[in-house]
Formats: sequence, C-alpha cells, structure tokens
Amino acid sequence: MFFKEDVKTELKKSLASEEEILESVCAMVNAEGGTIYIGVEDSGSIVGIDLGKKTVENISNLIMRSITPPVYPKIKELVIEDKTVLSIEINKSEHRPHFYKGRAYKRVGKTNKILDPLNLELFFKQKFLDKRHFDSESAEVTIEEINEKSLKKFVKLIGKKYSNITLCLKNLGVIKEGKILNAALLFFGKEPANHFPLYGIKCAVFKNNELEDMEDFRGSIFEIVEPVMNYIISKIPKKLFFDKALRYEKPIIPEEVLREAIINALIHRDYTVTSSIFVKITNKDVEIKNPGMLPEPLEINDLYKPHESKPRNPFIAELAHKVKMIEHWGSGTLSMVSRMRSTGLADPVFSQERGFFQVILPLKEVSLNERQKRILESIKIEKEVRFSDLLTTFKVPERTLRRDVSSLIKLNMLYATKKGREMYYSLIK
Repeated sequence: MFFKEDVKTELKKSLASEEEILESVCAMVNAEGGTIYIGVEDSGSIVGIDLGKKTVENISNLIMRSITPPVYPKIKELVIEDKTVLSIEINKSEHRPHFYKGRAYKRVGKTNKILDPLNLELFFKQKFLDKRHFDSESAEVTIEEINEKSLKKFVKLIGKKYSNITLCLKNLGVIKEGKILNAALLFFGKEPANHFPLYGIKCAVFKNNELEDMEDFRGSIFEIVEPVMNYIISKIPKKLFFDKALRYEKPIIPEEVLREAIINALIHRDYTVTSSIFVKITNKDVEIKNPGMLPEPLEINDLYKPHESKPRNPFIAELAHKVKMIEHWGSGTLSMVSRMRSTGLADPVFSQERGFFQVILPLKEVSLNERQKRILESIKIEKEVRFSDLLTTFKVPERTLRRDVSSLIKLNMLYATKKGREMYYSLIK
C-alpha cells in the first residue's frame, strides 16, 4: 500500500503530533473530508505505532472534545507490512465551519490553512449561497424592464417560436409565481446596471504602467460579450498569418480563449458583491478579474485538469448553455489551456484572493529549449515515461534533466506520479 500526502491524506509518524493531528481533523472536516494515517512517515514509509487498550477510545474522545461543533471520526486499526497503522477517517461536515482552539482551519493541498476573518466571512457566505442562489430570487421589476429584442434573438437562436415576453420567460424558467427572477433581468434586462450597482465590465489599457484608454460596458449578459470582445481585440497585438495567397491578422491570444474568460466572469461572478468585472490590458498580458471565488470543493489546480462544473448562478448558466455560450461539464478552462498551448503561448494563470477570481492570459510565447520540446514529444508518444528512461534517452547530467522537467511541471505541461521508487511523467491535457 503506497501512502502520499494530498488534500485528503495526512501522514503522521506517531501520536506525539497531537496538535497537528487536531488541526488536520478541523481542516479536513471544513473541506472535503479525508484520512489521517498514524504510523506512517512523510515519505510514505510505514513505521507503525504501539496501541494501548484505550488508545482508540482516547483519541476519539479527544477529537470530539477539542473540535467545535463536535466531530465524530471513524478510527480503525490497520495492519500493513506486519505493522500497526491507525487511520482516522473524517467526513465532510454539513455543520461547517468547525473550530479548534477558536480557529477555523481548511485543507488546501496538503497543508492546513487558518481561515482569516475575510475568508471566514466568505466561507459563511458560500454556505448560504449553496442553499440559496441569487439568480433564482425575485428581481422585483415589471416586464417593461426586459429587452424584447434580445429575448426574440435568444429564442430564435435556440430554435423556438417567439410568442410574447411573459410566456417566453416562463418557458425558460425565469419567471416564478408571476415574478421575474434576477437571472432574467441580468440576462435580458434593458438596463441591469440600474438595479445592480457597479454591474458591468470595466476595460482599461495600460502601457508601461500608464493608463492609456478606458471604457465601461453595461449591457445585459446576452448583449455585453461582443462589444467587450471587440474592444479587447482592438487593443492587443496581432499576429500575421498566410493562407495560400491571402495574408491576414489574428489577435495573439485566440479569440475563443478571450471569449471563454469573459463569459466565465459574467456567469460565475458573485452578483451579491457590489463590484464590476475588470479587464486590464498591459504590454505583457490580459487580466480578467471578477468578484466571487471558486465554489467548493474546486481549487485552482483543478482548473488545469478535468473537473466537475458547479455554477454559482445555475439559472444564468442554463440560459448561457442553451445558446452554447458555455458547456456544463467544466471543460472551459481546459479548452483555454489547450488553445493557448496550441498557439505557443504560456498557460493561463488562474488565481483567487480576497473574494475575487482572476485569470491572466499571457501575450508572451513559451520559451522551451530543444531538449524540453523533445521530452514533450517523447511523452506524447509514450503517454507515460519514467525519469530513468528520459535519462537514458537524452544522455545529459541528471541535474540538467531534472531542471528541464521541473520547468515543464511549473509551466503546467507535465505532472509527476510516483509509483514505488520510480517517478513517472505524463502530459497535462
């Protein structure tokens, strides 16, 4: 049995690390749950522990006394390699957040992070939003606030017959008990900004840190994307292409990537926060920032691999899905990564901080040496390659090869998996 620490696994050599064990329990119960193994070193080597008659009972009672609200773990004795290992299994809690010594912890990667006051506020807010979606609440407006022209265009795109505003909104599920939902006002409203302070997208161009140009866009979700796209494309560098005798220009960043980033910001933003979406265009990149962090249990690293979709605004997401603005299956960020790589650009950089989510789209192409290019080609053919095989193939000092591979991992082009004593590398698709 191979042990490795990750977001749902913690390894401890002995029960002496009582404080750290309790912090891990608190962090896991506030996240997606997990298991703590006692008697296993950080390296994964099994050292085992000696258990007294009441060890399991004492640990269980300690956890229940120390964490508030109480946590009820499943504790088991395992015999592995003729050694005793204790497993403490923690389930995700419906009563989060839990506290240990007055502090709430959360599991991030393979570490336990203290939730500061702002993150704790966001934690409570997310818990509330999981049960009640803003876009499903009544907008308290009349039918006159809906842009009939936009609605007719939408209905035509999805292949339906237009009748009248009220019936169409009912059929789309955005009128409930005779009341227009926020989703309808945001998606088809004549002036959403009149009802949602600072609604819209603020675009700005900076050259050498000096503001060069700025423009605000305040149309509905259905109408705002194209003017924002046109603005961004007009401000970023172009690349020259040839097709037979024809010569034409395209923006350095693929249009599909820019569109995906803008639509994601509109659909997944937190509309309870009084803030705009911000687009900042610089010499180096295009930065798109929106209020609202990733919904649990998603983390930043998940965006570079297949992941589930959990829209913050499901009614808005459903409308967008009907006209193929988005997919339901969490494939948008993967498509962005793939298209950036196929153009020779560095990967999008996703991040979140202080209640905002941000994606940075670099304008600079990735610089790889010839050996790194050959490493990628080799792994593309073999699907999975051992480090020892790469060493045999390239015949360079081990330190040089490790530096090349490490750089590719940092660029999110490779990921490593340890099997026994060997390290295997695969492409991130």
